[in-house]
Amino acid sequence: MDEMTIVSKFMTKIVSGILTKALEKQLGCKVDLHLNEMKVKFDGTKALAHLDIDAELRTADIMKLSNRFM
Repeated sequence: MDEMTIVSKFMTKIVSGILTKALEKQLGCKVDLHLNEMKVKFDGTKALAHLDIDAELRTADIMKLSNRFM
C-alpha cells in the first residue's frame, strides 16, 4: 500500500487553490478553502483520501447550497 502525505505550506496552498477553483465551478458560489493536511493511501484498485480543510463562505451561499441540496 502506497501513501502520500501533503503538509508543507507550499503544496497545501497549491492544492487549496485547485480545490477552490473546482468547487467554484461545480457549485457556482465563492468558497475559500485552506487545506491544512492531505493524506492519500493507494491499494492498487482504489484510493482513500483524508483531508483537513477549513472552508469560508458567505451566509447567503450557505443558504443557496442548503436549498439546492436539501
